[in-house]
Amino acid sequence: MTTNETLEEQRAWVAEQFDAVVEASGVSSGWHDIYWQDVFWEEDRPEDRELLLSAFFPGGCDGVAGQLYESLINADASALPNAEDPIEAAARVRAYWESAGWTVTDLYSPPNPDSPHFLGDRADGAMLAFRASETGMSLEVGTACSGHSTVVNWQRHLDEAKKLDGEHVGPALEDPALRYAKDLSVDEGDEGDEGDESDEAGDNDTDDAAATDAG
Repeated sequence: MTTNETLEEQRAWVAEQFDAVVEASGVSSGWHDIYWQDVFWEEDRPEDRELLLSAFFPGGCDGVAGQLYESLINADASALPNAEDPIEAAARVRAYWESAGWTVTDLYSPPNPDSPHFLGDRADGAMLAFRASETGMSLEVGTACSGHSTVVNWQRHLDEAKKLDGEHVGPALEDPALRYAKDLSVDEGDEGDEGDESDEAGDNDTDDAAATDAG
């Protein structure tokens, strides 16, 4: 199933899922980005929340559509009252998803009670995943596929926004998030090949110019 959600609507939905799971888990602190461990998902850190959301961009779905995936982890033992708490938190998250109408299944059969890992699926293709162990927890959220132009052509959409807004568009277009987004959307090998071709073309132009001057 393909929706017509905008990129901003996809990100807002991801934020709603993050907030709901954090609340359901009973562990309100210690949740952070999977790459930037100093970027926290907390209410009193709005800039971190915006940076985390805007650093990810939609990937391809079947056909012409895009799906946004984002993740959080919580491996901060100081945020957990005791070593069993992540397992208990996982049970609360699972109960919440089931009550919200998600189809919840274990990733492995039989499930490991000491390391629960379960998925939440919805008819429109949206998905959730939660994993816990005595050392912490991780959460993954995936939106439904969308065919909206801001999702399918997200790079053009952000370029246009940059022109309209002047120098500042948001963290997604600034270092280090810009480099981070580029790594997700560009094959470094292909980019390197293109750079080599450009260098070769530049060398050829220089040689031609030298030949013309000599003549």
